[in-house]
Amino acid sequence: MAFAGVRDISTTSDTPTTSDDSYLLTSSNAALTTITLDNTGWTAGTSAFAVLSEGAAGVTFAASGTTINNTLGDATPSLGQYAIVTCTYSATNVWTVTGQLIGDKIELVKDSASSYVQLTTAHDTEATTAAVILRKADGSNASPAAVDDNAVLGKISFEGYDGNSFASGARIEALVDGTPGDGDMPTELVLSTSADGSEAPSARLTIKPDGKVGLGVAVPATPLHIVTPNVVGTSFTGTGAGEGLRVAQSGYSAGNYVSLVEAPYIATAAPASVRIAGLFTGSGSKLVFGTSNSYGSGVTNTGLIMDYSGNVIVAGSISKGSGTFDIAHPVRDESWRLRHSFIEGPRADLIYRGSVTLPASGSVEVNLDEDSGMTPGTWQALNGDPWSMVSSSGNAVEWGFSGETLTVTGPSGALCQWLVIGERRDDTVMDWDATDGDGHLIVEYQPADD
Repeated sequence: MAFAGVRDISTTSDTPTTSDDSYLLTSSNAALTTITLDNTGWTAGTSAFAVLSEGAAGVTFAASGTTINNTLGDATPSLGQYAIVTCTYSATNVWTVTGQLIGDKIELVKDSASSYVQLTTAHDTEATTAAVILRKADGSNASPAAVDDNAVLGKISFEGYDGNSFASGARIEALVDGTPGDGDMPTELVLSTSADGSEAPSARLTIKPDGKVGLGVAVPATPLHIVTPNVVGTSFTGTGAGEGLRVAQSGYSAGNYVSLVEAPYIATAAPASVRIAGLFTGSGSKLVFGTSNSYGSGVTNTGLIMDYSGNVIVAGSISKGSGTFDIAHPVRDESWRLRHSFIEGPRADLIYRGSVTLPASGSVEVNLDEDSGMTPGTWQALNGDPWSMVSSSGNAVEWGFSGETLTVTGPSGALCQWLVIGERRDDTVMDWDATDGDGHLIVEYQPADD
C-alpha cells in the first residue's frame, strides 16, 4: 500500500471512497476531526486504505451502517504524535482498524513475511530520486543550533533476537569529525559489527572526511590503511590465510596472470603502466613484476620473475651497493650462516677455469664451448678481448688462445691449471645503457633526471 500524497481536507469530517488509497494527514488538516467508515462500494476481505497522521489534530473513526473493530487502544491521534493506521473492510459491514500511535518512532511489524519500507519516485529528470535523509541539530526543532564535533548525524542499526532480547549485530553511523560551520560539515562514516560471543558492535571500517579508509584503524594515515592482528605468526609457508589483501581468479586456467597491484601513471590514464601479478602454471606459482617504457602502451616488459622454487629472473641489469651469497653453514650448527662477497670489477667479465693433464704428445686443446657445456659458437658470441693463463707446478708450459680454443704445450703427464677471462660482447650488454659503443662498462657517470 502506498501513500499517494497529502489530502487537503478542509471539512470537519470525511468519508473515504473506494478510489482512496491512503491519507497523509498533517497539521494543515486541523479542521478534520472524524473519518467515517461506511459500506458503500467496498469489497469484503480485500478493500483497505491507510492513514499516516503526522502532527494532525485529534481524529476519530465513526461508523455509518458498519461496525468498527478498533485495535488501536486510542482512536484519537494527539497533536505531535505519529500514527500509521490501516483500515480494512474485513467482512461485510465490518471495518478493522489496526496500527499504533507512537511519539518518537514508526515501527512496521509483520509475522510470517518480510516487512519493508519502499520509496518510489518517477520523473524524467535523472537527479530526481527516492531518498532517506537522517538529520541532527542541537537546540530544538523550532530553534536548531549547530552540532558539535563527534555528534552522531544518523545511525542504521541491525538487530537480531538472541532468545532473550533483540541484540545489536551491526550498525552504520555518520559522525561529525571536526568543527562544523556555515557551509562546513566534516563527517566520517563508521561501519561496526559484533564479534562472535558479543552483542556490542566494534568499529571495523572508517571513512574519514578526506576520503582515507581505515580497516581496523580509526585514524587512517594513508588512502587505505589496514591494521589487523597477526595470524601468519612465525611460519610463513603453509595453507593458512594471512592478514593482507587477497585477490583470486574465479576460474583456473594454466598460464593465466592475476593482477595483484597495478597503477597507471596518472588517474585519468586508462592502461596500467606498472603491475605486480601472480602467474599460475601446472608446476606452481610465480610472482611477476612489470613496468613500462611507453605509458600509452601500458605494461611493456616483464622486468622480474620469482619462480615457484624461489629463483629470481631479471630481464634487465642489476645494480647494487653490495652483494653476497648467504647460506646455511655447511659444517657448523643451524645457528650459523656462511656468506662470501661477490667478485667486482670495472669490466663485464666472464671467467672460465679448469685443469688438464698433458698427453704423451705433450699438447692438448681445450674447447671452451665443449668444456662449459655450451652449443658450438656460444663462447665467441658471448666474449671478446680474451685473456688466458696456464700454470703447472714444476713444469715449463706454453699456451695460446684462438677463437674458443685454448692450446697447452708442455711435458707429457704434466697437470696444468688454466684460466680464461673474456669480456662480454653479447647483444644484451652491447645494448645496455651502462656500456659504451664498444661494450665496455662506463664506470663513472652522473645519473640522468627521470
